[in-house]
Amino acid sequence: MYPGKAVVAGIAGTLTKTLYSYISSLVENEQVTEPEILGTIVTSQTDARGHISTSKEALTLGYSIHLLIGICFAYLYGTLWHKGIGKPKTIYGFLWGTVSGIVGAAFWKLFLRTSDQAPKVPLSIFLRNMIINHMLFGVTVAWLYKYINKAGQD
Repeated sequence: MYPGKAVVAGIAGTLTKTLYSYISSLVENEQVTEPEILGTIVTSQTDARGHISTSKEALTLGYSIHLLIGICFAYLYGTLWHKGIGKPKTIYGFLWGTVSGIVGAAFWKLFLRTSDQAPKVPLSIFLRNMIINHMLFGVTVAWLYKYINKAGQD
């Protein structure tokens, strides 16, 4: 398996899901973007009112970690497909994305409820969006793996 596929697919999938989070934040008029929340937590920059940090440090770390996690999950999906557990098709991308979204939502729910470092976020909106944006991530990763595989055969 070629790790470059995971990098390309992971970055594209992460950007797709992050775009969805931004659109959702605008529509819902609530801050539910994972990189900002992640960066705020990692840098311990939640203010006294629970606001999400917009500092350069929080944003840089949040986006870097978010992209790295996306690449790792794309690599995991690719490894599963390479071992014959599914294929890089829309249905399997949707399936792995859904599973990842549910596991991620459970983690975030636990973390946001128990951490004193967590910013205040509208939990129901955030968790719903977490599952949906991971579905988009999975489908994007599957499409790119499939496209890269086809391009490599030409």
